[in-house]
Formats: sequence, structure tokens, C-alpha cells
Amino acid sequence: MEHRSKRDQLNKKLDITERKHVEEALKVSETLYRSLFETVQDGILILDAETGRILDINPFMLDMLGYTREDLLGRRLWEIGAFKDADETRALFGELQAQGYVRYEDKTLKRKDGRSIAVEFVSHVAVINHQKVIQCNIRDITERNFIAEALQKARNELEQRIQERTAQLQEALSEIKIMKEQLEAENIYLRDEVALKGGYGDIIGNSDPIKYVMYRIRQVAPAKTSILLTGETGTGKGIFARLIHRESDRRDKPFVNVNCAGLPANLIESELFGREKGAFTGSMARQIGRFELANNGTIFLDEIGELPMELQAKLLKVIEDGEFERLGSPHSVKVDVRIIASTNRLLEEEIKKGSFRQDLYYRLSVFPITIPPLRDRKEDVRLLIEFFTEKFSRRYKKEIKKIPGRVIKDLENYSWPGNIRELRNIIERAVIVSGGPQLRLAERIADPFDDTVEEGSSKEIAGRQAQGLAELEREHILKTLQEKAWRVEGPNGAARTLGLNPSTLRARMKKLGIRRP
Repeated sequence: MEHRSKRDQLNKKLDITERKHVEEALKVSETLYRSLFETVQDGILILDAETGRILDINPFMLDMLGYTREDLLGRRLWEIGAFKDADETRALFGELQAQGYVRYEDKTLKRKDGRSIAVEFVSHVAVINHQKVIQCNIRDITERNFIAEALQKARNELEQRIQERTAQLQEALSEIKIMKEQLEAENIYLRDEVALKGGYGDIIGNSDPIKYVMYRIRQVAPAKTSILLTGETGTGKGIFARLIHRESDRRDKPFVNVNCAGLPANLIESELFGREKGAFTGSMARQIGRFELANNGTIFLDEIGELPMELQAKLLKVIEDGEFERLGSPHSVKVDVRIIASTNRLLEEEIKKGSFRQDLYYRLSVFPITIPPLRDRKEDVRLLIEFFTEKFSRRYKKEIKKIPGRVIKDLENYSWPGNIRELRNIIERAVIVSGGPQLRLAERIADPFDDTVEEGSSKEIAGRQAQGLAELEREHILKTLQEKAWRVEGPNGAARTLGLNPSTLRARMKKLGIRRP
């Protein structure tokens, strides 16, 4: 009995000791928890799991919300201003009770001073001192969100700049592509122009008809007006067109030559106005038209009388409105192009036949210039012979120093139906066959004209063109004389204005039947 009593006493002492150890451990745990609770850099709320009243709140939470402990202790979660919507907060508390764990990545709370802050909200159910509670850990992420928004804004701005720069680069690449196409096209036309210059040379002549043509060219070159060059085949209308371009303020811009008679009928529209990819079968790429290529420059429409009727209307639109559509495109292209046209036909006759538009004719012939045939400027034949002989002697490495008088006489007496082009070919052949220092013709020069109907028509056309030139010359000289009160010589005389020697002017007046009233 005594032994049992001692054992009970020992067990009791052991229970007390163990309880003391447990209590001491609890005190240590509570002290540690309280230390963490007070010093942690997150806000902590301890809520009664049944009522939602705030049982405890750490200092960091008070600093975060701007409240005092007395403001919050004992109050329900939805009764404090930090949680702005009471109904929503009650629903939140019900969710905490039901699930035991709730997490919100980005929730807005309101400080006592009215400023809103963004927080990360995490809660879970716990048992503290035998009481079921809900612990809410709240972290201020306002600055983090600000930094994230700033980074996102910077990223968006960078992407925007990249997109803008990419668009600029694409636009620049597109412009480069267009310029490349234009340069490639210009290169083709430049080769044609160089070849043509090499074939015909500069304008050679000192006769009155050439002086008059040059005078007309100097008058019209600075203007923007359309010009119609008329004259027989081989008179060098293309050379005069280039001269007009060089004398104009467009001299540094493109000069584009279009031979309307040399373009296939099914391709002439796309050649003049361009085409889009897929505009017709076989159109594999976009092509810049010659009008677009000549923008700000000059386009020379050689043999305009050969242009099909269906394209004459489109050409009229370009002249009137300064715009056109590429083949296969609904969009208009605006251009600023000076038009010089030429023809060896009598367009008035073509209008009567219905093969040329009258309105287009009047648009093109704002300033007509007739290039005289070589037979009307016989005094220039010797100059042309000498020019071409020297030119082809250099080309073929010949040492031709003399041109016999009989050769010059034969050539001066020839009627030149092929005009300067024919003369050029004859001299080139002569240089090729000449073996010494003296020019020798390759064949006998004989006038091919006879009384056949076809040749008669050619003579009639040439005669009408010569007559037109004479009438224009007479009208111009008469007008100048009237303006100068019929004074021929002197600084204020008509001869000085016309760029003629007074004796030459008097000879022209006599030939043209001009008499002072």
C-alpha cells in the first residue's frame, strides 16, 4: 500500500514536470509565433472563424492600411473600410469558412486615407489556443504592379516603335523597289536614246527653214504645252523632240521615247500605262508604264497616228486630268508629264476617215512645228555630208580627208525621199567602201520618183507639208514686221528679233510675197 502511494506520488510529480515542459514549450512557441507575427513584412489578420471578428492584427498590416489597432480589433471583416463592398466581403468570409483556403492574386483594398492599394490575399483555417480561427496573409503588390505596368507600357511602346519602324522600312523598301524598277526601265530607254543619238547625231543645218524651226523650238521649249511635230519620215523629229526636252526646265528629268508604230497592238496599253501582276495571262509581275516613268519629265509619242482608237481616249484623259489607271488596277496614278507627239501622216485626213480623234488632235497640236524635208533645205546637204563623213570615218577607222565636188553636187541635186535618214545611210555605205582618203559613193544616186499613184501621193503629202511650213513662216515674219513697224534692220528691227541677216529676211519676204502696205 505504501509502495503504491509512493508510485502515485512519483507519477504525479512526473505529470507536473511534463506539463511544465509542455507549458514552457508552448510559451516558447507562442513567443516565437508572436515574434514572427509582429515582425513579418506581410500584413496578417486573425479572424474568428465563426463570427468574422478581427481577433488580432500585426503592425505591418496596420501600417499598410493606415489604421490603429483600436480601429480594427473586435470589428467584423466587412465592417472596416478596407474592404469596400460589405456584401462582397460577407461572400468572401463565407467562402473562407466553406473552403478553408482562399487565394486572390490581385485584390484592391482601401486605406484609411482613401488611397487604393493592390494586394495579394491568401487565407487558411487554423487552430490557435484551442480556438478555430482564419488567418489572412496580405501582401502589398502596388509597387510590383506599378513596375509591371511600366514594363508593359515600355514593352508596348517598344513594340509600337518596332511596328512603326518596320512599316517605315517596308515603305522604304517599296520605294526602293519602285525606284529600282524605274531605273531598270530608264536604263532600257537610255540605251535606246544613246543608240538613236549615235545614229543621227546633233541637228546640223544653217538654212532658213531650220533657223525658223529652231526659233519656234526656243519659243515653246520653256512652256509646259503639248507639241505636235509633223514632217516626213526621216526628217529627224525625234532629235528635235530631244532638243525641246533639253531646252526645257525638265532637262534633268526623264525623257521617254515611245514608238507607237513599233509596239504590238495587244501590249501597247500596258506599255504606256503599266500593268499589275495578273492583269492578263502571262503577266507575272507589275510593270511600270512609260507615262509613269516619264513623271515630271517628257514623253515623246512618235508616230502618234498609229495609236489605236481605243487608247486615244485614255491618252486624252491623261492630257486633260493628269492621271490614268494601270491595267488591272482600279486606282488612279497621277503624273506630271509633258507630251511631244510626232507624225508623218496628215492627221486632218485621219480625222475625216474616223481613225483619229479630233479632240485629241487639238489637245496635241497646241503648238505645231513642221520639220522641213531635206529637199527644202538643200543648202544644208553639204554640212550634213561633211558631218556624217567625219562621224563614220571615226567609227570605221578610215582616213577620209576629201569629198569630191561631183559627189556633193549629185547629192545636192537628189530629191531625198528618205530625208536625213537616207542621207545618213548613203554616207555610211560610202565610208565603208572607200579605200583611200577620198569619199566614194557605193552606188549611183538616182531620183526614184516617177508618176505612179503611190509616189504621186508622197509628193502631194510632201507638197502640203512644205506649203504648211511656208504659210507658218510667212505668218510669223509678217507678224514680227508689223510689231516692229516694218523696220527690217537695226537693234529694234525684225531681222534681229527673227535671228536672221537683214538680206536673208528681205529674200524671204520676196519669196513669200510679203510687201509693206
